[in-house]
Amino acid sequence: MRLFCTVVCAVLLTAIAPADWLSTEPDGGRLDAGCISPHDPEVIYVAPYSPGAYSRVHRSTDGGATWETVGTLPYTYTPYNLMVDPWHDSLVYATGSGNRFLRSTDHGETWSYVTTPIYMYYAAIDPAIPGRIYVVGYNSTTPRHPSFTRSDDRGLTWSPMTIIDSTVENQYAYSVAADSGYLFVGASHAGLYRSTDAGLTWAFANAGITPTTAQTKAFRIDPDDKNVVLAAASGGVFRTTNAGDTWVKTGSLLGYYMGFSTADPDIGYAGYNYVYRTTDRGLTWSRPNPGLHMRYLKGFGAHPTDSDLVYAWGSAGVRKSTDAGLAWTRSDVGLRVSTINSLSINPSDPSRIYLDMDDCGMYYSLDGGAAWDTCRYFLACGGICDIGVIPGADADILYALEGSG
Repeated sequence: MRLFCTVVCAVLLTAIAPADWLSTEPDGGRLDAGCISPHDPEVIYVAPYSPGAYSRVHRSTDGGATWETVGTLPYTYTPYNLMVDPWHDSLVYATGSGNRFLRSTDHGETWSYVTTPIYMYYAAIDPAIPGRIYVVGYNSTTPRHPSFTRSDDRGLTWSPMTIIDSTVENQYAYSVAADSGYLFVGASHAGLYRSTDAGLTWAFANAGITPTTAQTKAFRIDPDDKNVVLAAASGGVFRTTNAGDTWVKTGSLLGYYMGFSTADPDIGYAGYNYVYRTTDRGLTWSRPNPGLHMRYLKGFGAHPTDSDLVYAWGSAGVRKSTDAGLAWTRSDVGLRVSTINSLSINPSDPSRIYLDMDDCGMYYSLDGGAAWDTCRYFLACGGICDIGVIPGADADILYALEGSG
């Protein structure tokens, strides 16, 4: 009798053994950093925001058609920058929260870090000086000031900390652009600073940009004339023709992030929730129709030789345009990195599924999760912590409980 029970139990356990899991969630997710390799524009790196976890690094080697997870950053880290060294295709850098500058020497697969003398935000590689990297942020002691440091050996060692502005307290430097030792830095109190000696000395340079513009998160130094600079801020895009002595607003748009084509320097992109474009080096800006609407846009990557090809990444994954930003398509198949806040199934038709992805919006599937599409954004803040479904003949009625009340 005991033998019989043992056999029966074994058969039952075999019968109810779990099957393999198949991922059916929507592609994309919140990406905080990305870059295109200057050596091979088919190679793209992105890194997601991963609260309480180690951020993964994802890579595409076919221009965003497919993706793979290639590495993991070595500690809990919110990435702000990903950069490929212009002189070494296998050398990838990352900066983010904290004072650890991350380096990979094998295309993002393994990572090490070097401690910097400041707490970092953004970094820039000098395109004219091999090995030189600039990092901005704030000092480790109180009161905090906008701070700067520089490496001349690809991030292995760093110069002593430089306080950019000791007259402001509890502020930080947020963005930096560089060309041949010529630097522009944006700070959290709407301060813009300029250095003409690779960061040894700094001057205030924001005449015409009022404090209401808040942070400047992106710059563009004109490759043909370093006196011409664009600054993208929450109050718009500003332009100077005299190296920052005075600025003029050229676009009334929320333009935290900005990118320009190297194939055609007249074409550029800026935005945060919507993508705007310029075809005259930032003198004027327009929002294309249909264009691209993406909450929390975090950056652009323009193809180095094809002026029509550009990528954008942010809260909803990666998008690609082949007509210089007029229309966009998804370019993140297989890239599944976001957090799902809630999921509900139609009780009368289990093929109809609804879910909310953190910072990405609502998605729905009508075929049991094989394919997904986005619902129109209908809430301005917070996440959906629960979804109620009342089945309908033509369309379901949904009730959503929003996380911020």
